[in-house]
Amino acid sequence: MDDLRIFIKAWDDTGDIAKVLEQGLSLPETDKIQSFLASLPAAEQDRIKASLTTAMVALEAYAHDLERETALIKDQINQTVQSAKACLSYNSADQIKRK
Repeated sequence: MDDLRIFIKAWDDTGDIAKVLEQGLSLPETDKIQSFLASLPAAEQDRIKASLTTAMVALEAYAHDLERETALIKDQINQTVQSAKACLSYNSADQIKRK
């Protein structure tokens, strides 16, 4: 279960979910994690579960922030497109008046 250990170590070292994701690290499937945890002593299980819990909270917050940023960028793009259309319309109307 090297993937889990590497993820937990990176999370514990940095505490920054963006840095962990930038390293290309991901968690194994839930059933594999549960099976692996069952084979560990209770103290080790508790430590890993605590790290996973805080990492999951950080992942949810990170995903929420990305969704918010995406919505803001989409709004900016829409405003830019509307402004561009307005400019083209105004320019066309101005050219028609000149004729």
